[in-house]
Amino acid sequence: MIESVKNAVEKVKGFAQNALTKSKLAVSSVAGVGTAAALGIVASADTTTVTVPSIANSVTSDMMNGILTQITDLLPVVLPVVVGALAFRKGLSFLMSTIRGI
Repeated sequence: MIESVKNAVEKVKGFAQNALTKSKLAVSSVAGVGTAAALGIVASADTTTVTVPSIANSVTSDMMNGILTQITDLLPVVLPVVVGALAFRKGLSFLMSTIRGI
């Protein structure tokens, strides 16, 4: 009985190791293809200059104030839910420790 359990555990370990190795190979091959594609794009764009826009130029203080307003509007709704969930967890933990007698 114990021997069959050990054999089953060894088979599962072998399958897990095989799956891990295959996934590593798949990730490395995808990364290699992506790198080759990026190098091909860079090589073909020798004379082209690329302009990257700055995000600081497009974000305004009104946008940030709108986000802050939305967050402060949600606080009265979210805060009691978070406090209630934490209180429920603490109460359940206390109840379980009392039942176990620890």
